[in-house]
Amino acid sequence: AGAGAGGWAGAGAESKVAGGDVSEGAPEVEVRSSPIPAQVLSDTQAPSPVIVERPQPRRGQEIVLALTGVDGTVQRRARQLSSSLGVVLGREAMTDVTHVVTAIDEAGLAVNRTFKFMLAVCQGKWILGPKWIDACLVAKAVVPEDEFEISGQGNFNDGPRQARLAAQREHPARLLDDHRVCLHGAFSGLSRAELETLVRAAGARLVGVDELAQRRGDTRAVLLCDPNTAPADLASLQHETGYAPLDLYWLYDSIAAYAIQPRGSYLLRDESILQTPDSVDDARPAASQTLF
Repeated sequence: AGAGAGGWAGAGAESKVAGGDVSEGAPEVEVRSSPIPAQVLSDTQAPSPVIVERPQPRRGQEIVLALTGVDGTVQRRARQLSSSLGVVLGREAMTDVTHVVTAIDEAGLAVNRTFKFMLAVCQGKWILGPKWIDACLVAKAVVPEDEFEISGQGNFNDGPRQARLAAQREHPARLLDDHRVCLHGAFSGLSRAELETLVRAAGARLVGVDELAQRRGDTRAVLLCDPNTAPADLASLQHETGYAPLDLYWLYDSIAAYAIQPRGSYLLRDESILQTPDSVDDARPAASQTLF
């Protein structure tokens, strides 16, 4: 039941809320008694009972929870949540995950930027701090998520919330819709398969160097390289494709902010030979901690 990048952990149970089974059917109603003494009311005067609909408790089975970057205490609490409320701890099927819990700092920002965290942003999932689990256990029910949603990550605020709201629109658009991304070289940290998963989840199409070279001047085409690539290889790529190579952190930071970052901040090579679209002479942001 760990929280590593390799998969989701755990299994579900029967749903119990506040000591009783969650039932299907009509909402439970409460009948309030009249404040007027019954003996002074005639048949025609007697008021109709006031019907108050109580909110239905949320079913634990509707929640598929993944953990990332959390310690053993949070993992144990998540297992308690699964056994008491029936919340399912996700395994491999990432599309089934509805909620991700990650470690946060005092400002409500995610401590680490993991593969699961970035994928959850791309998919518009709820990304919450561990106190959401504690609140559910205390309430013996699945509580509203809003006050436990993380504020952001690193230098980037509000990215997860913006991504979630975008996914809920009638016609949702993903962050890199209509973009083409070329991943070139050997990357450290995330595996190639994980990088390709992130690119696709963000909405972009993966292309090779040859196709990229045929799309010179396309403002939605991006060449991403490992920062340890030899300068001579970067120069060759730039000459061959017409695009200045960008650091992979352009992708990571764009996802964390849920906003496409200016390319000029992530250049791996001087653009004096070739200009790429939307180049900005900003200083490159401080790298956020990324756990793989």
